[in-house]
Amino acid sequence: MTRTLTAAAQPAEPPTPPATPVEAPSEPPPAEDPAPPVAPPPVIALDGDARNFDVRPKGSYVRGSFLVRGIGTGIGVLVRGFIWPFRVLINIEARWHVLSKLRILVNDENTLGIVPTVSFQSAFGLTYGARAFLENYFGGDEYIGLTANRGGSVVKAFQLQAELPRIGSAPIYLKSRLRYEENDNLYFSGIGNPMAETANAMLPVTDTSTPTRFSQTRFLSVLSAGVELHGGGARVRIGGSGIYNDRSFGAAGSSTTDPSIEEGYDTSTLRGFDTGYKNLELTGDIEIDTRDHRGATTSGGVFRGFAGGGSLVGSAHYAHYGAELTYFVSPFWARRTFVGRVAIEGVRDVNNDIPFTELPRLGGAGMLRGYRTDRFRDKLTTTTTLEYHWPIHEFVTGELFVETGKVGRTYDALLGKGFRDNWHVGYGGGLIIHTKDSIKVRFDVAYGEGLEFYLSTDVLNAFHKRDREL
Repeated sequence: MTRTLTAAAQPAEPPTPPATPVEAPSEPPPAEDPAPPVAPPPVIALDGDARNFDVRPKGSYVRGSFLVRGIGTGIGVLVRGFIWPFRVLINIEARWHVLSKLRILVNDENTLGIVPTVSFQSAFGLTYGARAFLENYFGGDEYIGLTANRGGSVVKAFQLQAELPRIGSAPIYLKSRLRYEENDNLYFSGIGNPMAETANAMLPVTDTSTPTRFSQTRFLSVLSAGVELHGGGARVRIGGSGIYNDRSFGAAGSSTTDPSIEEGYDTSTLRGFDTGYKNLELTGDIEIDTRDHRGATTSGGVFRGFAGGGSLVGSAHYAHYGAELTYFVSPFWARRTFVGRVAIEGVRDVNNDIPFTELPRLGGAGMLRGYRTDRFRDKLTTTTTLEYHWPIHEFVTGELFVETGKVGRTYDALLGKGFRDNWHVGYGGGLIIHTKDSIKVRFDVAYGEGLEFYLSTDVLNAFHKRDREL
């Protein structure tokens, strides 16, 4: 039941009080001055502590700190100046993709085309040419290349190369190479470890040093085959190689700055020079590769070795062998990698008449940077390398290196009683341009016997030119 109030039952409103005059509002009291800001407490940080604050700690004085900072600043300026042109090219490519769009003579799949080739060594100059290639065109990772070069030490050179990483489904690899070349300023500076140049003419070839040049005409044929196995993160190749050389020699060309070889040495005492020679070398080969990537390598290593013998048409016979171990490790930071390498190579002849071009050699981009190509040669060689790599760009890596090496006639002179004698040291730095799986080009600056510049590919492969230069 709803209860409602009638108007009679509602209470009467109270009477309205009389109006009172309204007073004017009084002035507000004056505002008090704000309290002064309180300074933050001083921040104290010890050396090595993280400094994530705006207040910079007071620097401590270290004796010689001004000199150290000056040296560091100078090195930084030199490094930045050295890599500046490359950074410009990298930025242009990253923004406009100029190089990746430049496909004038290459198909879109990069399986067929013609590309320029270039290499440089300060002892010889610029070698340039072109290469026509067919790579993975049929889907089997096959490679066929035809190359023509000139310049530097090369008057003219032509090469046909073919590689099959596997034959059908079988893990069998096959490589072949045919090459014809004429050179007019190859380098010879004696046999052994002599450093001081000798100015007298008609020197004996051993333990004397004078820079000379000579010419060569050479036909080369190479065939390699074997099995390639994969497993446990490793790639293993076991096979064999046959290398045939037909060489003849002569005086240096007219464009060389060093004297011709007959002006400094009695070439009749230099095995094979006056008569030329033909040679067939047969070796067994092994390669064990555990690298994570072949281009931007940060871990793993690779071991390469070979052993066999050669027979010179006519009389001489000799044994030839070599081994190399290279290892990559990044112990502290990603892509900041230390690289160590040690390599040894030797020959043993029967009648002490092995030709001078068959002797192992040191000097140049692949073995002992900082010295001219083939600066040292003898029956035994060894070299060690230590490098540090750090990233500059996704496809560019900076590097610093030091290399040591020596040659010897016996193991006692190389690693025995004469171990401390006759070591040669080269050091320097450079840039490596690469993809994830391959090195495209290396630019190295090295100082040893003099300042040397190199534009090459993978220098951490002591025997990668064995089938071209041996």
